[in-house]
Amino acid sequence: MRQSELLAALEEWEGRLAALSAESEAVSRRAGPDPVSSGLVRQREEGEARLRQRTSALRQLELEAANLKERATRHERALYDGSVRNPADLQRRQHELDSLRSQLDSLDERQLEQIELVEDDERELVRLDQALQERAQEVAAARAADEQRAPTRAQAEAAARAEIAGLTAQLPESVLRTYRRISQRRQPAVARVVGSTCSGCRLPLPHRIVEELHGDQLVLCENCERILLL
Repeated sequence: MRQSELLAALEEWEGRLAALSAESEAVSRRAGPDPVSSGLVRQREEGEARLRQRTSALRQLELEAANLKERATRHERALYDGSVRNPADLQRRQHELDSLRSQLDSLDERQLEQIELVEDDERELVRLDQALQERAQEVAAARAADEQRAPTRAQAEAAARAEIAGLTAQLPESVLRTYRRISQRRQPAVARVVGSTCSGCRLPLPHRIVEELHGDQLVLCENCERILLL
């Protein structure tokens, strides 16, 4: 097997190992605290605090309304039960009654607005509870799948490392250094020649470069510096 073919195989196995390592890291993250669930919990705590504040504000409005209604009732009773006969006093009480009714109308509007806000908060808490339950099921399913795949993934990682070690042992150190240097700047580092074109940069290659590929020395693309594979 030519050096370029060994390097192509090495790059492929290193890619597989990198994918498996990334999967293992993702598994480790999933095994820890779930950021989505944590975010939903924070939203629910904020929603509960907001609901408590709005419920308290609604109770305060209800108390104010009850107080105004009691005062209005006393004025109405005094106006219509004949206990007040002085015209000036009657006029004053009527004026106060009109003012109290106006305040009650305003309070009624504020209460309705506050009730709508409380109901919105309650619906949002229900939505968050449902989202938390669904997320918990998703996390549990993902962790179960990770646990089931763990032995297969470990075997695949061990096989990839063994293949990489075997391929590396067949290549001179100078060739490996060249490959590592190119792979740091170019992905993939090894490019197949299709016709007379480098598949890495898709530019045509001189005829002499294509001829050199029939040997076992490394040949680099003059355009992108990738290792060429016939």
